[in-house]
Amino acid sequence: MKKTLLLLSLLLSPIYLLAQQEDYADFYISVADTAVNYKSLKNKMVNLQTELNIKIDTMGRGYNAEKDLICLAEDDEDELYAGQYFPRRFPSESLSIEYLNFYTPTTTEKTLALITGIFESKDEAKKHLDKVLLTNNNAYLIKSNIYIGCMH
Repeated sequence: MKKTLLLLSLLLSPIYLLAQQEDYADFYISVADTAVNYKSLKNKMVNLQTELNIKIDTMGRGYNAEKDLICLAEDDEDELYAGQYFPRRFPSESLSIEYLNFYTPTTTEKTLALITGIFESKDEAKKHLDKVLLTNNNAYLIKSNIYIGCMH
């Protein structure tokens, strides 16, 4: 019986690892700027919206000063993430403020990033970055391996 279980676990391990790898994807993230102060980045985001004609997508999140946290409202219909941060994880050209350490784990926990887009291809990301650099010379790209599996 033990040999059968061992053999079964050895056979299923590669399948499990492959499934885990498929829950991640490499994306290119355009960052306009970083800060620890939410209000300064929000002001910059509103200005970039006008300058670049890119929509803002907060995904229903706002800044909770009491918690010092970007989060969904406490009474959000998503009971699991109500009052919590939920990261932007999929490709789109939109503005949002995110915690940079979700994309670059070596950064400090409270560093905020003004994201202007998440892209699947490096060429598409560079083209977008060139547009952002016309009005914002602090912008840069990062490549990140992002979890895209279920978060519930």
